[in-house]
Amino acid sequence: MEFQNCFPIWDKLSEDQQGRILGRLRLRSVKKGTVLHNGGEDCTGLLLVKSGRLRAYILSEAGREITIYRLFDRDICLFSASCMMRSIQFEVTIEAEQDTELWVIPAEVYRKLMEESAPLSNYTNELMAARFSEVMWLVEQVMWKSMDQRIAKFLLEESVIEGTNRLSITHETIANHLGTHREVVTRMLRYFQNEGMVKLSRGVVELTDEDMDYMGRMLFFSDAEKGGYEHFMFKEIMEQPQVIRETIMPRIKDGKPDFSQEGIPDEMLRACKRICVIACGTAMHAGLVGKSLIQAMIGIHVDVVMASEFMYNDPVVNKDTLVVAISQSGETIDTL
Repeated sequence: MEFQNCFPIWDKLSEDQQGRILGRLRLRSVKKGTVLHNGGEDCTGLLLVKSGRLRAYILSEAGREITIYRLFDRDICLFSASCMMRSIQFEVTIEAEQDTELWVIPAEVYRKLMEESAPLSNYTNELMAARFSEVMWLVEQVMWKSMDQRIAKFLLEESVIEGTNRLSITHETIANHLGTHREVVTRMLRYFQNEGMVKLSRGVVELTDEDMDYMGRMLFFSDAEKGGYEHFMFKEIMEQPQVIRETIMPRIKDGKPDFSQEGIPDEMLRACKRICVIACGTAMHAGLVGKSLIQAMIGIHVDVVMASEFMYNDPVVNKDTLVVAISQSGETIDTL
């Protein structure tokens, strides 16, 4: 695939203009995760994707990301040449989502040709308008769509892009695309799983309905699906007693705890002289509640330790110590 076949208005340029582009044109191959453009101070030039995929995103002062658009084969990125357009006042980062081949037209070459060529100038304005339309669409999504709808839409689009219902993607990656926190994504995906819409495993989200009809319902959640509550979070809070019962009851036999299904023999628990709970954040707070209950009910000493500090504090752990790891998301790397 040649550059001439991918640049939309190539035939509208003069031979001299075509020659100047080809004389300065660079073909780059970059690995997944490579940052090609990093903010307004960086004027990389015009990018045209030959193969692969790029992601354009903005970064908040707090370090949160949100994807504003993505670039596929034959797509062109103007924001990487933002020095040509003084009106652009926000910082855009361009990163390779896959191993990518792309052509780069230096900004000074493209700026000069825009001054000479009305077709190129018009095309650039149309491209800029299209990109800003995508940004405005994103603003509408953030302002007016609930997070469950945005996550659902993202999953459906991702399955189309990847050509599969089994998505190799982390909760953190989804959060970065949507400009939210990983914990928010995790809670919503677990709700989707309870509704039979997805299956979750480590680093994988699988859409369970092959024809996507049921999956599409995620875009049209009604108040009834919130169980009569105004917000999903309030629904989660009020359902905690039921969730606790459903977690504990399968592990009770003849009125006593039974962990045989988990492969934990009674002898191991009887031999326990000390319990060490490791966790982070709200999971650690849950561990502190557990500590009070365990010490009061069975008289075994319990230590609750921040997971990120556990390995650095020379922990005293022996064959009589039961270590309990708690993670709200199942992905807390310090705990794992």
